[in-house]
Amino acid sequence: MNKAKLNEIYKVYGLSTEDVFVMKRGGRSIPMITRPGIDKIQRQLSDEGWGVDISLKHCNADATAAVVMASAHKDGGVTMVESFGEANDQNCQNPYRVAMAEKRARGRVILRVAGLYELGVHTEDEFGGGFEYDPEPLYQLIETSTYDPDQQTAAKIAAQNLKSQDDYTAFYFKLQNNQLRPIDRPHGRMSAKEIKEAI
Repeated sequence: MNKAKLNEIYKVYGLSTEDVFVMKRGGRSIPMITRPGIDKIQRQLSDEGWGVDISLKHCNADATAAVVMASAHKDGGVTMVESFGEANDQNCQNPYRVAMAEKRARGRVILRVAGLYELGVHTEDEFGGGFEYDPEPLYQLIETSTYDPDQQTAAKIAAQNLKSQDDYTAFYFKLQNNQLRPIDRPHGRMSAKEIKEAI
């Protein structure tokens, strides 16, 4: 990640610290831009003559899966950048799949035009509907838990892949319940199967 280049582009589009954040995922730090940040970039691109067209490419009968295409063009000319957004059971918890696919497609094409996508920047809608969290409190609980080393490794992997606030809260309390000595709480220990189910 080229931080200097990112900060330079952020300034060009008037992005503030409220518009950007870094998400930890799978041991990587991924720069993210919020929806309001995407709107700021789109407004400036519009002032520079860029337009974005959206078209629905696929939607199944019960609207649980959708694919949307976003096309960017300058001064009403030929399409110069295209990108797709998809939302289905595997990558989206939001029940409004067409709306989420549109946000993803629009965000991706705007980031590409702005030169941010090539620097590894994503929109907050890219991952599971935009749920963000700091796994550090979970890591601390794992380190002080009664888990053996294999269980701690599995728990740390699970802690990086929570999909919602409900998942985070449930996982947090499971870890808290495993801070006592095993002799004080029979059957209180989280099994390897429960840890895997929490992923």
